[in-house]
Amino acid sequence: MAESGIRTSTLDELGDRSATPGTKAWAIAIRDDLLQHLHDRDFSGRLIEEELDSLKAHAAWKNLADKRGRPFTNYKAFCEYPEPLGLGRSPDAINREIATRKLKPGERTDLQPHNDNNEVRRQGDDPTYLASRIERDHPGIFERLKGGEFRSVRAAAIEAGIVIPRSRLQQVQCIWRNGTEDDKRAIWDWMVEAMGARKQITTSRTGISNERNRLR
Repeated sequence: MAESGIRTSTLDELGDRSATPGTKAWAIAIRDDLLQHLHDRDFSGRLIEEELDSLKAHAAWKNLADKRGRPFTNYKAFCEYPEPLGLGRSPDAINREIATRKLKPGERTDLQPHNDNNEVRRQGDDPTYLASRIERDHPGIFERLKGGEFRSVRAAAIEAGIVIPRSRLQQVQCIWRNGTEDDKRAIWDWMVEAMGARKQITTSRTGISNERNRLR
């Protein structure tokens, strides 16, 4: 049983990758994506590494918390905390997983696109990469981006169709897949309660409609 006054769930909070990097909404989205990608054995180790680097660069784990609502005090604590609020793995275990995946075909960094300085160009949600793609393939949107029409490079990339954001349903599905049995039971109970309320409203409206037809 949950202790009185202690927050025990953050499943109602959905992330937003288009939010400002380092913010809570952004951190939640990155964490949820990392969990999904770590469970997907075929997902790129290089891209997981980039997401982790971005998370650490912004110290975004400080905006995430355990089941009692206590913010994580360091990156290691966030990694080791059980899923879905943490990554459920030690930093060393994650690094080994990344290294193993990067040995697979298609993971060689020397085969990735390079810029004019012969540096490996970051992909995924990296703003520099996205801006380069927008400028090359969608110059009109790039001009709007420079004019300040979009709140972020990613928002412009979504407009251009380069980034396909996850739907609310997909976000919920990710939470469900990565949740504990207690989390899933809480979600199920909430759904049953919500559907029950909806059924009562529908029944009430049907009764009113039938009464009106009878009186005609």
